[in-house]
Amino acid sequence: MSEPIAARAFRDAVSAGAINVVSGLEPVGKLGDLTFAFELPVPHPNSEGLPAQVTVRATIPQQFPLSGVRFVPIDPGISGFPHQDGQSRALCLKPDSSYPRVPLDRLLAYIVSAREWFAGAATGQLLKRGDAWELPDFRTERKIDFPELFFVESARSFAAWESRLGEWGEVQLVEHVHGRGIAPVRFSHRSGAPFVPAISSDFRNDNRSILGTWILLPSLIVQRHRAARTFRELDTSCAAIGINVWPCLSRARSRRSYRGHHVVLIGAPIPRKVGDEPSDVDGPPDPQISAPHLVTPGASAGGREVRQRDARR
Repeated sequence: MSEPIAARAFRDAVSAGAINVVSGLEPVGKLGDLTFAFELPVPHPNSEGLPAQVTVRATIPQQFPLSGVRFVPIDPGISGFPHQDGQSRALCLKPDSSYPRVPLDRLLAYIVSAREWFAGAATGQLLKRGDAWELPDFRTERKIDFPELFFVESARSFAAWESRLGEWGEVQLVEHVHGRGIAPVRFSHRSGAPFVPAISSDFRNDNRSILGTWILLPSLIVQRHRAARTFRELDTSCAAIGINVWPCLSRARSRRSYRGHHVVLIGAPIPRKVGDEPSDVDGPPDPQISAPHLVTPGASAGGREVRQRDARR
């Protein structure tokens, strides 16, 4: 039987001295994928506390070179960076289409990309000034059957929120007219007038309405580029700006649920580009986010933006 393309590319790369192998090539899974562990140098000392050498697990799919190579650091402490999967800790590199198609060249180019990723992580350059600002990865391993959350936030609504940093209040949410999810239609706070997003009556079913709570933090980030993933971390973030998070959660739990869920919306001002001043208010965009952002019987969910024209029609 002929040698797999991925195995031959790996052998040639090792022969060329391009891979500092820690453990050799071995099969993984049932689809014919191959994996190996190797070391990469890291700029040291560095502000992120990364070691001078990191061990990385590489996985080459059976479809290689028609697919990419996946890299996951062995050390679980190497996590929470931009351009990194929040669950698996896999590195997010350039699109597969930007790498050479020749198997050896492709594998070597991926290893160079992984080396560049660690250099950027160590020096705080994974997101450079002028890059599009990247929301943290809010996904969680838990599979949550929560309806979609629609929201209308943009630079237009930023002015209404800018003075509300460090505050919390109550939010009314109504069901989408076709039951596709829920959308916030009124934010209130004891010290000021309510904020009412412009959501058309054609978009909403006001007969299905619930109350939840909202919190506006200065930042969604708690470590590196990671958002809170536990209630303890959320409590710490809120306490730093004088908010006791537990009454917020308790009030949400005391309200009527929607399909078994109670809602706490958490947002923060964000820039459009790295280095810019905040110009928008955003929160978790993904249907699977971490527990602090939604009080449920043990689950959470995120949301999707509704464009102004869609919400108003």
